[in-house]
Amino acid sequence: MDNRPAWPWILFAGITLIAFLSLAHPLPNLSAAAISHAVLAVGALPLILAAMIYFTPTLTRSGPPPRSILLAPLAALAAGGMAMMAANGSLIWIHPAATLGIGAALATALWMGRRAKRCLGAPHPGLRWYQWALGMLLAALLSMAMAAVWTEQWQALRSFHLHLNLLGFVGMTAIGTLQVLIPTAGGFSDPDAHRRLALDWKYALAGSIISAISAGWLRPLSALGLILWAIPLTRMVRGLWRQGGAALWASETALLSGALAGFILMMVASAMIPLGLVNADDSLPLFFSAFLFPLVSGALGRLLPMWRWPGPSTPARERALKRLATAGRLRALIFFCAGVMVAMGNPQGIPLALLGLAWLLLLVLWSLITPGPTHTDSAETT
Repeated sequence: MDNRPAWPWILFAGITLIAFLSLAHPLPNLSAAAISHAVLAVGALPLILAAMIYFTPTLTRSGPPPRSILLAPLAALAAGGMAMMAANGSLIWIHPAATLGIGAALATALWMGRRAKRCLGAPHPGLRWYQWALGMLLAALLSMAMAAVWTEQWQALRSFHLHLNLLGFVGMTAIGTLQVLIPTAGGFSDPDAHRRLALDWKYALAGSIISAISAGWLRPLSALGLILWAIPLTRMVRGLWRQGGAALWASETALLSGALAGFILMMVASAMIPLGLVNADDSLPLFFSAFLFPLVSGALGRLLPMWRWPGPSTPARERALKRLATAGRLRALIFFCAGVMVAMGNPQGIPLALLGLAWLLLLVLWSLITPGPTHTDSAETT
């Protein structure tokens, strides 16, 4: 089934709201928590669900997704808007946001499970990373629904919710995808990726859960969570470097590799928080600057042309791929330097990261207005 009409509109809505609400930070009526939810819940959540749905047919060797499941990212977008209002002080929206978000995540997870059961043979191990990431999202949303009625545990459950989202949902989705997407973008093969994905999900899952519990209630466990996450990250970096080498820093792969470097930077900074070398309040801006923004930039650079022009390669799609890879190395450096500045307590890192995000927006608009194949193009491809 052709899903051409749905993906661009999901993408338009998500990425436009990421940019608009992130750049709206100086507005006095938006709290820092509302801005964070604008980026994570309004922007990242629907895009991640859309990417999961896009990749699942490949991971399960099945047909295109039905149009009904494409409603899940749109429902997540609405839930994210409600969550942003709740974070800005309108607590009446907590339960509607959690309920709608749980519905979107659960529908996606159940659909994935059905596709996995019908798969001829075992599904690709990357699917398990997606399924557990959705499990972390469901637990995170449930924890905030509980916090609204268990007020004495509000702060602990909020921290638990945040870490499950950052490391469990976004982290597991991203690392599971990057193990395949980086070699694809770089034009090299990584035969060990399948084995790593099959073995390392349990370390990432345990590390995410333990980190979330430590953030909420048992601070001394934080080191164990970081150590567990270090296992898949170390194996991944070693494998990618062995197979890809200089291709990891090509314009097409630099942002994806930069996102991986930013995730590692975030982990290192987290280890320095108990030593007083990094301020805990800088953790979320660091996550955005060094990891999430380059991840979105690099992933959209590969996926947007596929969503906009599905099927066999066309000249229009190839032009869009080249446009979205423009200055990839420079943009990756901007995001990483912004993350380092934030980790060092320099607030100028945030506008630097927003500069990189605005650059992405311009490239997205430039790519989407690319005309379709001309008569000459069509003649050349026949």
